[in-house]
Amino acid sequence: METPIFNIHDLILIMTFAVSGVLAIFQPIVTYENRFAKILLGTFYICIATDAVSILLLWSEHIHYGQLVSILLPYFLVLASLTKGTTLYLYVLTITKENYALQPKDAIHLIPALISASLLGIFKIDTHAMLFDVDEMSFLFEYIVHSVWYLMKIVPIGYAIAAIIRLWRYRAELKDRYSAINDTAINGLHYLVIGFLFSWVWTLSVNILGNITNWEIVYTFGIAENYITFLLVIALFAYSISTVATLLKTRDEENSIAIDENPNGAIIDKIRNGVEIRKLYLNQSINIEDFAKEIGAPYREVSNVINKHFNTNFFEFINNLRVEEAKRMLADRAYEKLSILDILHESGFNSKSAFQRFFKRLTGLTPREFRKTAGREASP
Repeated sequence: METPIFNIHDLILIMTFAVSGVLAIFQPIVTYENRFAKILLGTFYICIATDAVSILLLWSEHIHYGQLVSILLPYFLVLASLTKGTTLYLYVLTITKENYALQPKDAIHLIPALISASLLGIFKIDTHAMLFDVDEMSFLFEYIVHSVWYLMKIVPIGYAIAAIIRLWRYRAELKDRYSAINDTAINGLHYLVIGFLFSWVWTLSVNILGNITNWEIVYTFGIAENYITFLLVIALFAYSISTVATLLKTRDEENSIAIDENPNGAIIDKIRNGVEIRKLYLNQSINIEDFAKEIGAPYREVSNVINKHFNTNFFEFINNLRVEEAKRMLADRAYEKLSILDILHESGFNSKSAFQRFFKRLTGLTPREFRKTAGREASP
């Protein structure tokens, strides 16, 4: 029986290369409109594809190539490994910061790749050296090769951690502005970045164990990382075409509207009717599109009027009304049997933390303190 050219582990790398390559090619036709985000995500897929095929060529015993490939392969592997973390981080910045664009100072992100490429060139490190398959390696040469490997493993981890921190901050920014945020969109990206962080920490750990032990199981651990990467690539694609558009919309909703210096009086009347008579703000899941539909006006004009005439954005506008409703109920003895939790729901909030935050910001008191104060004032 002949030994197959590729085993199942090689096929995973081939599938990762193929899938990532196809996803990179088809980035221009995905549904959301942020061109820079598409470019960065496409570049990330190219890095993953290059990384996968480089690993396959480097470690496979059944693939043979010439001297030129032996020289160039480490460059492709190093550049892909050191760029994937950067592009993932920049992708996160692009979809969490308005009008984000690269600046000249961002060239600093190229430093690890330039250092590694310089080391490869200066010390003439080819695939044999990367595999430590060289007779009589000097201490310095071995140290340099180890350094290149560790740079490839550590740098992406740093960028993944930076991306997670950015997502934490973005969540805090949204909580400061909105009473309800799209947890699905934010959590999806958050978990994906954590997944890549786990994958890259895993491969660093395998690299360290491989250097300090002779355990055969370390090889199995290293192979597992290829499977994790393949699954994460598929998950990231599913996220990018389904949820990222919602996240971008949340970010841009209040900032992308062209402000008209002369708000439409008819729209103002419709908005007042919607909040004063119909009390649409009591709907916990109301957003600007739903609100505009309910009052029979284009949502962009509604946003324009709220920004210009009411001097605020939609979510602040709605939450201010909810706080006023909560104040009315807290001060009314007819509602004294309702708990604070009941009142926050009755007034349109769906989050206790958001209710407490908005209420304290607008009144200077917690809801409980406000109820006690209103009770004392109402006493004869």
